[in-house]
Amino acid sequence: MTGRQLFTGGVFWALGATAHALQTDLFKLYGEVTGGFISDEALTNTSGRETQIWKMTQVLVGLTYTADDSAWSARIEWLPLSDDLCFERENATCGDYYKNIGTSLLYFGEHPVREAAALYQGDGWSVDIGRIINPYGLSLDEAPYRHRHDAPHAYYIDKELVSGVNLETQLARWTASIGVFGGRGDPGSSYNYYMDGQADPNVKDNNTPLFEATLAYRRLGKRSTQTLYGGYHHTKTGSAPGSLYSGKHNDERSQVGLDLTYSPTSSLITGSRLLAQYSQYTLGLTTKGEQGRSTPIQSRDLVKRGVFITGVVEFSSRLEIAYTYEELDRIDTLVWDRVANFDPSHPAFDSLERNHILSIAYRLNRNVEFSAFYRQSDFDYAFVSDIKPETDTDKAGFLVHFQF
Repeated sequence: MTGRQLFTGGVFWALGATAHALQTDLFKLYGEVTGGFISDEALTNTSGRETQIWKMTQVLVGLTYTADDSAWSARIEWLPLSDDLCFERENATCGDYYKNIGTSLLYFGEHPVREAAALYQGDGWSVDIGRIINPYGLSLDEAPYRHRHDAPHAYYIDKELVSGVNLETQLARWTASIGVFGGRGDPGSSYNYYMDGQADPNVKDNNTPLFEATLAYRRLGKRSTQTLYGGYHHTKTGSAPGSLYSGKHNDERSQVGLDLTYSPTSSLITGSRLLAQYSQYTLGLTTKGEQGRSTPIQSRDLVKRGVFITGVVEFSSRLEIAYTYEELDRIDTLVWDRVANFDPSHPAFDSLERNHILSIAYRLNRNVEFSAFYRQSDFDYAFVSDIKPETDTDKAGFLVHFQF
């Protein structure tokens, strides 16, 4: 039995013991089970793994603690099964988000835990302490995306697990947060394999803190909401001295977005939503510090910009149809190396990836949902992700989601 299996088994034993030993009205148990058919043509020529007749993508069990007479609450979520992206340099199915067998929006690392945190709720403010989903960008509960395949690439880049402290405050229609974290929730970002990629949401491979700040303005109408939001994320990954794939890399993000919802009086169309976001990322081996002096050719702050828009229409409070269009600069560390050959005037800096994503979901009841998706991606230089030029990159699937 592996250490991860022992840990998971111990967690479930502790969960059962806790539920019996303590007052059950203070605890809430919940869970999710998701699986289905997935086809990813980018995985062609990987021993038939481009088609999964049935694949379990996530099993989650969570426990929350709340008490009426206390400002403190806590939550912990275990994942005995999670289909997060893999990052193994010699594995043809574990390269990056263009070609990867994983489907999850989050990377869980060495520990099968999503969130494990304590929350203190004050008067108009709160503090979240522990392992949490980063506050930068729309939360997983707010966003209309169920997994990596039906989400724009910018949203996947934005979301990760981190460990630290986040302070949030609310004043009238304004909500702001500031957080300081460790850990690395996306070890594949910028293709930085410092320490052979031995980093996860609980361990950071550079002592630079991860800093995030968010600001949102929300106006509530009788049948509509209008939200304007923005955020900033800053840290460094890797350390000095190093080369292009193991040195000190940038990880700076900024965004601004608009989220509009409307609920008409019609019995047929019961809801609609329009979501638009502009993002900017600074990647690559930083031009400052030791690397800037020791590897002057490879070092460059690579700026990647993009925009996506998602429209959602809900019918009869059960059927939901969504379409997303995204444009995102193609430049990244691999393209800078293997295509541009470290030439800042190369036309690769003008190349865009474009994504068209269609998804449909039907809620049978409050516990069961069926969903399907189709994704078409168009991007240059697929060979750097080990995708052959003649290979299609379309993705499609059908999933069943059960929650309790």
